[in-house]
Amino acid sequence: MYMQLLNEVMEEIKTGEKPEEEKTDMECLIELKIDAYIPEDYIPSVPQRISIYRKIASIDNTSDAKDILNELSDRYGNPPETVNGLITVSLIRHGFFSIFTSSLPIC
Repeated sequence: MYMQLLNEVMEEIKTGEKPEEEKTDMECLIELKIDAYIPEDYIPSVPQRISIYRKIASIDNTSDAKDILNELSDRYGNPPETVNGLITVSLIRHGFFSIFTSSLPIC
């Protein structure tokens, strides 16, 4: 963010004109009282854990969530509550942004 602002100011100084503002994706912090992570003792391999984090982050709907839960159960056994929490957070995040980002300024 800092570098983006610095580049914009430098461009303004060079050209004497203010650059057009680009629409950027906003991130919003939502604090939930949910433990949401993949424990090391559930998936010991760091590359595999990162791969699963990426899959969970790409969840678009409950069908995707069920597919990932089935994959986790098949590969590693029943997921602990913290993994279920992570999937829940991903569903909430996707649902929140799909509902509100096009119609409300957030954050």
